[in-house]
Amino acid sequence: MKKKTIAFIATGTVLTLGLGTVGVNEALAKTVTVSLDGTPTQFRTYAGTVGQALSTKGITLSEHDVVAPSADSTLAEGEQISVQYARPVTVTIDGQARTIWTTATSVDQVLGMLQLADANTLVSTSRSSGIGREGLSFSVETPKKVQLDVDGRSQEVISTTRTVDDLLKEQKVSLADGDKVDPGLTTVLTDGLKVAITRAPKPEPVAAPKPAPKPTTSSSTTTSTAKKATTSTTKSSGSSSSSSSAPAGVWDQIAQCESGGNWAINTGNGYYGGLQFNLSTWRAYGGSGLPSSASKAEQIAIATKVQAAQGWGAWPACTSKLGLR
Repeated sequence: MKKKTIAFIATGTVLTLGLGTVGVNEALAKTVTVSLDGTPTQFRTYAGTVGQALSTKGITLSEHDVVAPSADSTLAEGEQISVQYARPVTVTIDGQARTIWTTATSVDQVLGMLQLADANTLVSTSRSSGIGREGLSFSVETPKKVQLDVDGRSQEVISTTRTVDDLLKEQKVSLADGDKVDPGLTTVLTDGLKVAITRAPKPEPVAAPKPAPKPTTSSSTTTSTAKKATTSTTKSSGSSSSSSSAPAGVWDQIAQCESGGNWAINTGNGYYGGLQFNLSTWRAYGGSGLPSSASKAEQIAIATKVQAAQGWGAWPACTSKLGLR
């Protein structure tokens, strides 16, 4: 056989083997579709498992991510692989924060998962907001049914406010000096809570003093009587001035009646200190901070201003008991 013929046969054999190898390799390749958070991508791969196929596309997984089929599953032709990335979400519910890992991609989905999808739930961000792989933080206030008793009327209200004080502001319930709130203004709302307002009794009107009778004695007696009356009136005026300025002993008696003499008391009912100020009165007359944190002298100073403007009726029950009005 001639050399040229031999070379041609050899070349043909190598070409045939090469084409056969390409054909075999192509037969081993598989068409795969990967859906990343709902976005599909199709490619061909020689990988033998789902995990290997994902690695060839640079897709790395964390312990919280969800893959179906599992990463160690054998890869089949036409395989449909679903990858859902997990992201950290911090939700503060009625003041209590919790962090979860979730594959949800929107705030609305997270609310549904946590059973917080009620339309009355107050959410700090849009329910349609998307959640990226970096995660998201938001807060919610859940609706609570509260029974509110005020001015002889009882009603059930649904509120997403945080405290009793917030609820009263929302419902436009105003408080006057001496009104009692049960439970206290700082109480956190819970479902089924009962809130009652007890109004302070209105002060009784003070009758005007009767005019003194005209003297009927002689002029000398009248002069003497007038002098005595002048002296008596001067003493009486001094006594009235002393009562108006209310010496510390009187304030101690009122404090004993109002708070058991505890000048630092704070029971959470909305009234503070030995003389049981509410915050609106305390601040209106120049007080700062909480009355229960102020000194006895400062509480008496503010009380003196209140008494000068409102009279003893600012402490109706105790001043009546002590005979001050």
